[in-house]
Amino acid sequence: MQVDFGTLLTVVSVFFAVYFAAKNNNRQQDADVSHRASETAMISQKLDNINDDTKEIKKELTDVKRNVSELSERVIIVEQSTKSAHHRIDDMEGYDESGRKIRRRRRQ
Repeated sequence: MQVDFGTLLTVVSVFFAVYFAAKNNNRQQDADVSHRASETAMISQKLDNINDDTKEIKKELTDVKRNVSELSERVIIVEQSTKSAHHRIDDMEGYDESGRKIRRRRRQ
């Protein structure tokens, strides 16, 4: 069995072509895996930041609700005080409940 040089060179060339193609493919897959892992870590970090921001917003919203509740109570107290002051002023100026002026007789 005699193999000529051209055939041997073709077989060796095909073997090296397949070998280097497979090696390059593995290198490319490793690079893809590394790139995907990097992107996944970045996305995870961003999600953690969003989660922290959401918790902070919820806390601030709770504080705002508490402040609104406190202010509502204070407004009720101020309204009651204002109503009482208006009644006292009306009594001193001589107005009745409907807002009409009461005529007072002068003392003689």
